[in-house]
Amino acid sequence: MHSGTRPATTSKYGKAVCLFMDKAGDNLTLPDNSMRILYPASSFVRTSAVQLCAQYSRHFKQGTIELCKQIRFKKERGLLPADTVDRIDCKLTAAENFMIMNKITGSRRCLTPMSTFDSGFITLSEPDLVALLWNDLPFRQQLQQYAKVDYPSTYLPAISQLDVVNWLGGISPGVLINKWLTDIGGYSAIKRKKLRNFSRSTLRMSVDGMREHLLSFQHEDFNPVKNPGSYTAKGYLLRGSIRTDGFLLQLLAFKLNELHCVKYRRLQEDRLPARLTSTLGGTDHYLTEVRNVIKSEEDVQRLWGCHPSQIKVLGIDLGQAFVVGASALLPSSRPANVFGKKELAEALDDKKDHCTVVPHDGKDQPAGTLDKKTQTSVSTKFFNLSVKQKAVYQPTLKHRRWLEHRKNQTSQDRKSIAAIETNLPPLHGPNASIAKYTEAVKAAGPVLREFYDSVVLKKHKWNAQKARQEEYRMVANRLLELVGGSLGAKQEDGNKVIIGIGLGQFSSSMRLTTLHSSFETYFVQQARSLGYIVVGVNEYYTSQRCPVCTEFVGQVDLRRLYCSKCKAFMHRDVMAGHNMCNVIQEHLLNQRRPRYLQPRDANNNYPWEDPNYRRRGPTSKIQIPSDVKQGVKRKAPVDDSGMEELTKKRVEE
Repeated sequence: MHSGTRPATTSKYGKAVCLFMDKAGDNLTLPDNSMRILYPASSFVRTSAVQLCAQYSRHFKQGTIELCKQIRFKKERGLLPADTVDRIDCKLTAAENFMIMNKITGSRRCLTPMSTFDSGFITLSEPDLVALLWNDLPFRQQLQQYAKVDYPSTYLPAISQLDVVNWLGGISPGVLINKWLTDIGGYSAIKRKKLRNFSRSTLRMSVDGMREHLLSFQHEDFNPVKNPGSYTAKGYLLRGSIRTDGFLLQLLAFKLNELHCVKYRRLQEDRLPARLTSTLGGTDHYLTEVRNVIKSEEDVQRLWGCHPSQIKVLGIDLGQAFVVGASALLPSSRPANVFGKKELAEALDDKKDHCTVVPHDGKDQPAGTLDKKTQTSVSTKFFNLSVKQKAVYQPTLKHRRWLEHRKNQTSQDRKSIAAIETNLPPLHGPNASIAKYTEAVKAAGPVLREFYDSVVLKKHKWNAQKARQEEYRMVANRLLELVGGSLGAKQEDGNKVIIGIGLGQFSSSMRLTTLHSSFETYFVQQARSLGYIVVGVNEYYTSQRCPVCTEFVGQVDLRRLYCSKCKAFMHRDVMAGHNMCNVIQEHLLNQRRPRYLQPRDANNNYPWEDPNYRRRGPTSKIQIPSDVKQGVKRKAPVDDSGMEELTKKRVEE
């Protein structure tokens, strides 16, 4: 509105937006702009509507689901009548469901029409930049000089703003941005070959080049489904727009080549990298369970090309208090030949080199012997690593302490930000008033916005984000160092590694913050980009049974476990990572899961080894026989005799 840009009134959206701007302009003091720039009204409507719809849906949808859980919890405790409505009515809107359940729970929530004081990003095109800077004499003279090429007979001061906009419409997008802001996209083809990253792959395209590019899609030979090579363009094309929040400046561009995640849903897998070594297919199916990866000895030879005893195994258990609990099993340098009973006993008793023994089942083979089929080494080096969330959060905590210190600082003519925010009217309690709170926020708005929009605050927040990314990089690098790698180099051909990550999902009812999801995505992308094979592991029993003697362990405290047979204390997450290593190693050797980490049915059989058995997922409940020694805090046995009939019924449905 300040620059005079208005949508065209040829559509109903344009008429509505213009009507809104006219009404809003009656209460605003705007400069007299006789010249008006027209733009599609859909861009304005789409931006506002999408943002508003996303905020409302997130607020009411999540709030309604949480209130529904509270009502069911209170009904179970007898705090609400049994006939209380605890279901979401699909015929009502999300807001109506929220209001109804908010009234039923008794602890009503206050809805405050308030947004953050931190300014968001705004998008500016090159015509917008012309309109914003036209009143500045030096910039106006530069613009008139640029447009003089299209108006050679016009006197330079007589070139108007509309003439400059018309000149921009006939040249390649991004010219004005390259002249004033950045050189990215303006390099020649020869110079771009010497550059790296986006500076090398970003370019400008003329209007005639855009027309030819679009006409190539209409050619009869263009068929990206049957012939993906028919489209060879790649890189990024400048859009002629920028995004900024007053501190960061983002350059917008089109991606010429199709996204690989789209190709995975459209093309054959033989034309793309394997999903085991890439995340291009997206993050919804980027971890495959190890039992679906290693099904035979041919799979081991195809993926690693060596004996299973030469493969290094890294197991990672992710959690809330400890972001990472990892264990690595490294192959021994001893020859994998025959071990006698005496040597096996010495290997079992050897604790000096942090060596452990990969557990085998006593029913399949007697103690003191090894499977002739596998011919594997018994002694394996064992290393572990655990990282607290508090350690990874140090940059964030340091930024919070700095922010609180800045809020408490006062000046001679104004109060501190902390005092202003503390003196705002309450939103909860008997004296809560949304109207008073809104009025107080409106009165203190200029001071708060000046603080939260300052360049110093945004720079410090940017540095905290970079420091947190560096913490992620350090943790990922230490994990790869356990198996002889690093983030700075591709995986060596002679370094055979498999990485397993737990597939367990958990949620915190206390709304605790967690980093395991974001770190998992970061680590998988980094590891696969370097050539490492990353798989998923079912976490059944991994935090409850000892990886050395296979017995149940007792819980000393929240994170420390004790094995009464091995007489040793173990960290819960590290022990889970060690058990995951045993799972992967058993799949490499015998293509099955270790039996001590499998459930048993009422007949003392292992249903997971039955090829016709259909798993329900990592949380499958199988009845535990009474002769199995259970550890501390084990759940009671569950009668699951009707599981087969229920499974058939669900399959038929």
